[in-house]
Amino acid sequence: MTTQEKLKELESWAEDLRNGNTPTAAVFKNPEMVADKARMVVSELFHVSFEELGSRNRHERISWPRQIAMVMTRRISNCTLEEVGRIFQRDHGTVLHAERSLEKHMGSSKQVRQQITAIEQKLREIFDPSKP
Repeated sequence: MTTQEKLKELESWAEDLRNGNTPTAAVFKNPEMVADKARMVVSELFHVSFEELGSRNRHERISWPRQIAMVMTRRISNCTLEEVGRIFQRDHGTVLHAERSLEKHMGSSKQVRQQITAIEQKLREIFDPSKP
């Protein structure tokens, strides 16, 4: 599935949610769906493209939002480091590094902590509207 097809599918799914149609429990557990939505939310916030988050680019402007998207995918879908790595075309060590880096930045920066909390809350509202 191309990136454009994924984006159309996600937008269609989002429209269903806005219209009151709730996704099945399988969607809540689908790590690929969670990763795609996490990339969309993060790309909007950090003004990077969906495609850039999936690229091999190592510039901080791209890698920091990618790390956030990886960690959010893991937190929301409860999948393994290996699964997140596969989705983002990274190894499990990269995902572990992202988690540690995120925790470090959250511990030292109120702004980062607020951003991450807002992103996670937005994703949780999308994937499980029954939980605030």
